[in-house]
Amino acid sequence: DASGDGDGVIGAWQWRFGDGATASSRTPAHPYAGAGIYTVELTVTDDRGAQTTALQTISVDAPPAPATPDGLTATDNRNGTARLAWRDASSTETAFELQRETWNSRTRSWRASTTLAVPIAGDASSGETETFVDNSGAGTHHYRVRASGGGNFSAWSAWVQVSVTTACTSRKCR
Repeated sequence: DASGDGDGVIGAWQWRFGDGATASSRTPAHPYAGAGIYTVELTVTDDRGAQTTALQTISVDAPPAPATPDGLTATDNRNGTARLAWRDASSTETAFELQRETWNSRTRSWRASTTLAVPIAGDASSGETETFVDNSGAGTHHYRVRASGGGNFSAWSAWVQVSVTTACTSRKCR
């Protein structure tokens, strides 16, 4: 804001950011939720009540996609669940998605994918280990993970495979 008043002082600022948000400070900071073209409006009022309004059209680019998570592992918990762990390779994601496919021994093919939304556990710092327990049931499953943030997705990680069992006795696991 470079506004001024030749015969007095500016007493109030009213900003409209073109996305429904407003502010009344002289130099506000405003994050946009998504890419787009927005018309920003500033109305200033001086100490005598006179007002003037200026409009500015701005273009907001989408943030870059988060980095692809790496180091995905899958472990059989021997209770019909699989424990998944991976390294968070970015600090810009807001969630993760896991994709699971299950082996169908009758058709000898992988069944259609199931996508699981995984919220971030912690502060989204790069390098942290994220974990998720999938109630997949017994069978052979493979998984991959990707990060999402700012409306963008990272690439998928490499697939990992695990055979999940429901119970183990001294003689066999099923």
